[in-house]
Amino acid sequence: NVDGKPTTQKTEARLLRAPENLYFAFTCYDPLTRGLPTKRGDTDNIEIFLDPEHDHDSFYQLLIDTEGRLDDWYHEGGGEPADGTWESKAEVATKRYDDRWVLEIRLPRASIKDGLVQPVGRPWGANFCRTMASPAEDRDRFSCWSPLLRGKFAQPDLFAHIFFVK
Repeated sequence: NVDGKPTTQKTEARLLRAPENLYFAFTCYDPLTRGLPTKRGDTDNIEIFLDPEHDHDSFYQLLIDTEGRLDDWYHEGGGEPADGTWESKAEVATKRYDDRWVLEIRLPRASIKDGLVQPVGRPWGANFCRTMASPAEDRDRFSCWSPLLRGKFAQPDLFAHIFFVK
C-alpha cells in the first residue's frame, strides 16, 4: 500500500499460463465480506495491468469487482486516452464467503497483441491491485503487488516483472 507496510487484510494472487489462456485467481480476505455493497463503483475490486511488450508505456487493464462486473481497456501509451473498444473476452467468476471473496479469470491470450508468442527470456510488466471500499484501516484502501507511488496504479514504468516458465 502507500506506506509500503503489509496490509491488514491479505490478498493472494495466482497466475497460470496455458497454451491459449492466462488464468488468474485472487483471494481477498476481509471479515466484512458479506456486508460489502454490491452497487457498481461502491464495492471492492481487483485490477490487473499487463505490459506484454515490456515497453513500460502501453498496457492492458482489467477491473473486476466483487459482483463479477468486468471493465477492460488498452492503453496505447504516450499519454493517449485509454481505448475502451478493446475487448479482453475474459470470463470471470466471483464468490463471497464470510471472511473473503474469490475471483477467477480466464483471459484468452489471443486478445492480447503477441499474447500467443512464447516470451523466451523476456519478462512481461505486470501489476495486480486491490481496492477496498470500506477497509478497517484507511491505509489499506489501495494495495498492489508493485509499489504504489504517485497515487495511482496505472504506472507501467513501475510494474513488476513476470516470467513464464514451463
